[in-house]
Amino acid sequence: MVKAYDLLLPILRADASFAEKPFDGIVDLLRELSSTPNVVLGMATGHTSVTIAPALAALRWSDFFRTIQAADMAPSKPHPAMLLQALEATNVGPEDALFVGDTTYDMEMAQAANVRSMGVSWGYHGAERLVAAGASCVASNVDELRDHLQAILDD
Repeated sequence: MVKAYDLLLPILRADASFAEKPFDGIVDLLRELSSTPNVVLGMATGHTSVTIAPALAALRWSDFFRTIQAADMAPSKPHPAMLLQALEATNVGPEDALFVGDTTYDMEMAQAANVRSMGVSWGYHGAERLVAAGASCVASNVDELRDHLQAILDD
């Protein structure tokens, strides 16, 4: 099934009706964060490199991220390997990192890597589940996410 998904997803993404649609405001937030001194953006995704690279290219997001860790590069979440590889690739210590995710697996991965985590409730798992899995807080929209991130940067 995973192999079929990896073969089918690039075909679907080539069709404009299946194009990735970012959440309102997320492009501006990524642009702001990627140009903020002392902020390094990385990605750890459950998608494989073959499926994530075309999506990032289509969205023109590749330049935002200094490292992109994918499911074919390490064990699946919640194993911490992807996050640990991202930290190593960016020379950032776990104490200086924050992982933002939308699943309990994301929160569990961050905990296993000793990285603080924040949830976003517009993804796969709701706020209560994210907090129970270790999220320090949960943003319900991009503006809240920006506010939480700014508070951390101001600390």
